[in-house]
Amino acid sequence: KNVTGELACIGRWNGQILGMDGNLLIEQASLFEQPFKKAHAKFIMRNTSPDVLLVGLKAPIYSGDVVGQVRVDLNSSLRYEMNLTASQINLAEFGRTNLGPKSKISGIASGRLYLHGYGTGMDTMEGNGAVDIPNGHFYNLPVVLDLLKSLGQHGPDRTVFEEFHTAFGIQGAKVNVQKIDLLGSAVSLSGKGEFDLQS
Repeated sequence: KNVTGELACIGRWNGQILGMDGNLLIEQASLFEQPFKKAHAKFIMRNTSPDVLLVGLKAPIYSGDVVGQVRVDLNSSLRYEMNLTASQINLAEFGRTNLGPKSKISGIASGRLYLHGYGTGMDTMEGNGAVDIPNGHFYNLPVVLDLLKSLGQHGPDRTVFEEFHTAFGIQGAKVNVQKIDLLGSAVSLSGKGEFDLQS
């Protein structure tokens, strides 16, 4: 929502598309409540495959970037495939936007997401992804955990976890979290599970 930008393309038409090249510059937009600015997409349709739209994407967000490729087969079943990578995502900015101005997270995150499916529903969607935060600070420690940390070589800084790693698979609306690791000098947690995107 709240999309503003410019679209330009050149191509040929003779009852069907005989090739097209274009660019889309999004000055600003909101996708899943996340703010994007200066996002750029380069798209191509070739006369040898007029039903296939290929898109190269670069979208700056939270001082980092989301880049990747998207393929859409514009036939009767509307098949799609996307492979996206996020890098240098500033967690402090992400926290202020999603958790409020008093958010207590910081660090740099990276991630990847691969999805494919057909149609407009979620039931055919399949894919996988991962998120890694090798050096971050999450939430506040109670005093007891601060004391435990101070017994080691770390001074008390009220940080619960310093690392976060997760890998997940997607089958329709179900997300299967194959692993989730929250690592800290005093406490570490590991687990797995699943949740429903539609619940």
